Amino acid sequence: MWSEIIFVVERDAVDAWSDALLEAGAASVQAEDADADSGDEAPLFGEPGEPAPASGWQRTRLAALVAADTDAPALLAHAAAICARPAPAGFELREVPDQDWVQATQSQFAPIPVGRRLWITPSWHLTGGTMPAPRRRRRSTAGTRSCSTRASRSAPAAIRRRGSASNGSTSTCAAASA
Repeated sequence: MWSEIIFVVERDAVDAWSDALLEAGAASVQAEDADADSGDEAPLFGEPGEPAPASGWQRTRLAALVAADTDAPALLAHAAAICARPAPAGFELREVPDQDWVQATQSQFAPIPVGRRLWITPSWHLTGGTMPAPRRRRRSTAGTRSCSTRASRSAPAAIRRRGSASNGSTSTCAAASA
């Protein structure tokens, strides 16, 4: 079980507090606009190749992920000593329920068609860890051939290509992680 220690800091203190919380034992630190969904919300968008219009939000909400049995006031005091800043006057402690983070992340990625004949398919969408058999073409052409390639086990996604080669032959190539 995990907990989050949540408090608000000013723009110039975000990096110092984030580093100090990690050094004090937080598993991770998340930063977000403390004024999100209000009239004071400040989007941070810049044009490609140009610096962002601001280095951060005026007020930033930090959420430090810690073990559920962590003494939050002690961790905050330790982090405050590390970053040489006063401990926050108030904070919220919120329980983070256990969940399968791998499955939650994988559920965001589905097979993606790229054109009519190319699919980018995450390996967890494959049945039994292999690519499904290709559909057979009804027409017969000279030089029809089939190829399949298996990628190393560390390949993150399966890629399937179906189509006609320039010589009229049909090829099927698949790379899948098992």
